[in-house]
This record gives sequence, C-alpha cells and structure tokens, in this order.
Amino acid sequence: MNFVSLIGRIRGYVNETTRLIEVARPEMSDDIENLLIPCKYWTKDAHCLLTKIKEGTMLIIRGRIDKDDKVGIFIIVEQITVVK
Repeated sequence: MNFVSLIGRIRGYVNETTRLIEVARPEMSDDIENLLIPCKYWTKDAHCLLTKIKEGTMLIIRGRIDKDDKVGIFIIVEQITVVK
C-alpha cells in the first residue's frame, strides 16, 4: 500500500478533474523550482472538490499514488485540509 502526504499550494489545472499542487523541493539549492504534482479528488457522486478551491490556497493533502495514460503519475486525494 502506498501513502502520500503533501503540503503545498493549489496552482493551475491539468484538466477539468485534476489540479496541480505546487510543493517545495527538499533540496537546499535556491535555483531549483518547486514540484507541480497532479492531484485528483472525487466524491461518490463524481464531484471534484479541488475545482472549488482558489488558486494559491495552502493545503495539506493525504492520499495515494496512481497512474493513467493521459496524466501519468498523480495523487488520488483522500483527505484535504485547508491551511489558513
């Protein structure tokens, strides 16, 4: 079983159901850009909660890694906490 925990900010869209989360890299170098990780979150009624969160909002995300042909590797979000 895989488990992922991320802290980052909401950025652009990959498609109508997938958002990018910008996560700071752990390296100490200042010239390395942050990671943009695609994330999906679905409820049982196929409603995407990530589309309602404003860009730039800081989040804590917990979920698991998955893969598909269109997006590649992405995170299936199981829990979202908005950091104020």
